Amino acid sequence: MKENFNGMAGKTIADLKVGDFYESSRVITAESALSYANITGDYNPIHFKTAAAYASRYKEPIVHGMILAGLISGIIGSALPGNGCIYESQSMRFLRPVYYGDTIKTRVEIIRMDIDRNRVTASTTCRNQNDEVVLIGEAVILPRKEKRVLLSSILAQIHDPYTLKSDGTFSTLEQCTRIRSGNAMTYLESAKYREYLNNDRISCLICAPGLESVIPPSIQGVVVTPTPKAVFFHIQNLLVQKKEKRPTQIAPSVRISESAVIAPHNVIIGEDVEIQPQVVIHENVSIGDNVRICSGTIVGGQSYTAVKDADGGMFLALDAGSVKIESGVEICSGCHIACGTLENDCTTIGAFWRVARKEAA
Repeated sequence: MKENFNGMAGKTIADLKVGDFYESSRVITAESALSYANITGDYNPIHFKTAAAYASRYKEPIVHGMILAGLISGIIGSALPGNGCIYESQSMRFLRPVYYGDTIKTRVEIIRMDIDRNRVTASTTCRNQNDEVVLIGEAVILPRKEKRVLLSSILAQIHDPYTLKSDGTFSTLEQCTRIRSGNAMTYLESAKYREYLNNDRISCLICAPGLESVIPPSIQGVVVTPTPKAVFFHIQNLLVQKKEKRPTQIAPSVRISESAVIAPHNVIIGEDVEIQPQVVIHENVSIGDNVRICSGTIVGGQSYTAVKDADGGMFLALDAGSVKIESGVEICSGCHIACGTLENDCTTIGAFWRVARKEAA
């Protein structure tokens, strides 16, 4: 995966597997040393343009080793497993010096899992621009604990007609044809999709009357209602409104027009980003480095999911997904980048793409 930090909820252990990895690349500058020294008090002259540095075995200043450790921490805390995890321990061996101006590629990869203890072990590696390994080690991480919603509790907050056949808990909402994480709740309106219910990641189901007989015994919670889709999205709307708010994070080098609007919560913006006039950035958006967002563009706006209600009316499902814009992207004027509908849906603009609005013929 390319660098693309995610400011949303991190992965739980149910979402991880051995072999999952994340990589990022950073150029290490001399300013990094000064910032690190100001925070930690480590003013060892070997890291600066001093006589001691040029007289050392390395013949020039070298990067603080713990700056590399910080790159590892950035991936663990923001991407794999991401927000909500606990970074329990880290071993490291420094194999080669790193010099200012080097491009360091950092990789974190899951190599062992202890599901009972909610712990994963990851290999941690840093390489320079010559593909030489400069640091190796292992990290022990506690992923975010899986949130669980009691089905009967959330149903009590909606007004649709339903019958609760059996209670259960769920952590995320998914379409039955695409279950991507464990402990999921889904809905079934037609028996032709019943084969998709044979999935041990489904814990709760909302179904239409007459479909109870096709429900496998592995599904814990069952709700019967004439409008399964409406109940499903009414529940999503409630959960979206209760979603945790984290303060927006904007790198100091970002250039923002005075007329741009950025949501105060759940946005992360990387280094050297340009945000031009009349740009609107909504919640649940992460933006990589060296991105240009041109005038009049909307990022993270609502998609259009209209759902028929029990009384025959319509309502709009609130989006629970997110937008990720990777490094080096240019989004031209007047574009709209909508976020995903469900929590696990993410609209992603890959690194170094250019997005432009198609003009009418």
